[in-house]
Amino acid sequence: MPKIFQSIRENSVKSGGLKKYLIYALGEIILVIIGILVALNINNLNEEHKEEKQQHAILASIKNELNTNLNLLQKAHKRRLLFYKGLDSITEHMTEDLKKVLLHNIPEDNNKLSGWTGLNPISLNGAMFETAKYSGILTNIDVELLQNLSYTYNKQQEINTIGNTFINRFFDMDTNKDINYDEYIGFMWRIREEFFGAQFLLMDDYKSSIELIENKIKITS
Repeated sequence: MPKIFQSIRENSVKSGGLKKYLIYALGEIILVIIGILVALNINNLNEEHKEEKQQHAILASIKNELNTNLNLLQKAHKRRLLFYKGLDSITEHMTEDLKKVLLHNIPEDNNKLSGWTGLNPISLNGAMFETAKYSGILTNIDVELLQNLSYTYNKQQEINTIGNTFINRFFDMDTNKDINYDEYIGFMWRIREEFFGAQFLLMDDYKSSIELIENKIKITS
């Protein structure tokens, strides 16, 4: 206890000023309480700052993951433009005779479809978001961002599943000697619309999530 407070207390007791002593004692208690509250507040601020830094680091990692996935899809989309052009052309010029031709009778060097280079499955990663989600670090971020990220990554998982389904179906079709060219082209349209089309829309979801993350980091920095 500081000497000045100790001296005040001793003088109050010696002079018989009970009221003064009680006032002093109350003031001393208040000072102690204020000191505790200040210490707790500083500790809370330090914890909040630490948690905020962790959130920023995690969000930055998720943003990098989304950017990587976005770049993969953008490059894939550019490669597929020739395939889209070839599919449009063959659909426009498809004859009734060509429709009936069995797929396995078309020579491999004819490429069956101009611009088609295969499904070339793309690995869209979600490990960073899953790690952050189950660690509880994202618990305190705003609801809009958490819902947006959950939607984007759930959509990504659905598209990965669709891709695996099409890959398996494509291999089955490629080895089926009873598939005609019309069925093959129809399947190519399904790949274009249901799989490649879904990936194209996912790029917009990636951009939206990246923008929200950037705004969150900017606001809380």
